[in-house]
Amino acid sequence: MIETHSEHFFTGVQLAVLRGELARDRVAIYWVRQDAEGISRATPVMFDEEMRVVEGWPEGAFDDAVELAERVIDARRRRAR
Repeated sequence: MIETHSEHFFTGVQLAVLRGELARDRVAIYWVRQDAEGISRATPVMFDEEMRVVEGWPEGAFDDAVELAERVIDARRRRAR
């Protein structure tokens, strides 16, 4: 499957692996970018045992979405008190 620009897909894969719904060895994610010469390069994204990215992911990618999700979770916790 090929997907572009989807943090939902990316985090869904992480969650499926953590829940045991998808075998980690069946997951292959690549970050594809085009260099200055116009050549596309695919870099494999590596994960640790908790499905945290450890290599191959550009710094800052999807940071806005993660920060917003954390704010939603914090707001929900405050309301529940």
